[in-house]
Amino acid sequence: MFNYAGVGSSYRPEKVVGGFDTLDFNSHRILYAGPDPADKDKVLIRKIVQVSDSTYCYEESRISASENTHEPTVHTQLIRLKGFNLKEHVDDYELNLRGKYKPIPNLLGFSLYYRDPKEAVPHVSVIENTLNKIKADSWIEFFQDLRDKRDMSQYLKGRWFGF
Repeated sequence: MFNYAGVGSSYRPEKVVGGFDTLDFNSHRILYAGPDPADKDKVLIRKIVQVSDSTYCYEESRISASENTHEPTVHTQLIRLKGFNLKEHVDDYELNLRGKYKPIPNLLGFSLYYRDPKEAVPHVSVIENTLNKIKADSWIEFFQDLRDKRDMSQYLKGRWFGF
C-alpha cells in the first residue's frame, strides 16, 4: 500500500546523515557513524529518528561505492520503536518495568534502496517489511499501525526527494 518505486534524484550526504530537512536538528540522534563492522568497504550510519509527533524509528543506512558510477549505492532500513520517546528521560528501573509489562507490537519496517546505473536513470524504491502477530489486533492497534506505516513511508520518500 505504501510501497514506491521510481526515478530518484542525485545522492547527497544530507539525505542520509541529517534530519528530515536541512535545518532539522531535534528529530534525530546519530548513534553510530563509521565503517561497517560486517564489510569494511561500506559506511554504516545508525540513528533514532522521529517520523511523526508520537512515532520514533531506528534507522540504519549502509552506503557503498558503486563500480559503474561516481554515485554510491544506499540501503536504508527503518524500523518502528513502539512506545519510545527520544525526549523522555526515565531511569533504568522504569525502563525495565515498561519492557516487562508492555504488549508485543507488530513489527513495522521499511527499506529504501537507491542506485544510479550508468546506462539508465537513478532508481529509488521504498518497500514495506511488516511482520504481524498471529493473534487478532484491536481496531485501535490496526489504525495506529496504518498511520505509522503511512508516516514511515512518507518520511523515507520525503527525506530522499526533499533535498
